[in-house]
Amino acid sequence: MQNGALRLPAITGDFLGGGELTGQADVDLTRPGVPFKIDLTVKGGHLGALPKALLPADEVRGDVEGRLALSGYAEALETLQGGGLIRCADITAARSPDLDVAAAGAGEEKLKELAVDSAAALFQIAHRVVAVRDLTVKSEHAMLRALGQVAFDGRLNINARLYLTPEALGVAQRVESRLPPEQRLGFRALEDTDWHYRDTLVRGTAGQPAADLRGTGELRPLRDEIQALFAAEPAG
Repeated sequence: MQNGALRLPAITGDFLGGGELTGQADVDLTRPGVPFKIDLTVKGGHLGALPKALLPADEVRGDVEGRLALSGYAEALETLQGGGLIRCADITAARSPDLDVAAAGAGEEKLKELAVDSAAALFQIAHRVVAVRDLTVKSEHAMLRALGQVAFDGRLNINARLYLTPEALGVAQRVESRLPPEQRLGFRALEDTDWHYRDTLVRGTAGQPAADLRGTGELRPLRDEIQALFAAEPAG
């Protein structure tokens, strides 16, 4: 520290279950609001090391790396600005009530374990909002693309598009065949490809996202929508 200015030119340490954390930081304790600047990089981290409350299932494995650059005033969250990129690979999730419901409803035992080849999120931070510029999640038979905003208070405004291969579409059609025609998901063919897609608006909050998965025009808690979809009785 020099004249009230704290500079950490070489931050290093272990992070996320053996990952490598590196970066630098500057904090000026002499100026009102305590301005700061930080730039951090993580490599070789493990998703399973995240707090359980942040994980979608009891057992989660996967590799994670990323970078975060952030500046502002420590005493005023509205001044925070910056951005970053997070990449994950070889992700598996198991032992989740939601996955169990999906597996039972679809008649597909393999759905009890979710496997994702890769996931990446590019984001910017400003005006108390995290703007998701691109979120891409890829697996063998599906891909999710999304963009939108997550406010600091948790409010969501996300536009998402789910793509399915013919095999995954067959599973989806078996599930939705039990719904009345007006409530079916209505995947559309992507021109000049074998893929089909479905657009969805996600609102609500990070703790309780809401979506209209069945096309009724009503936003309902996302978990309730998924469970109702897979638990639906055959349409008469």
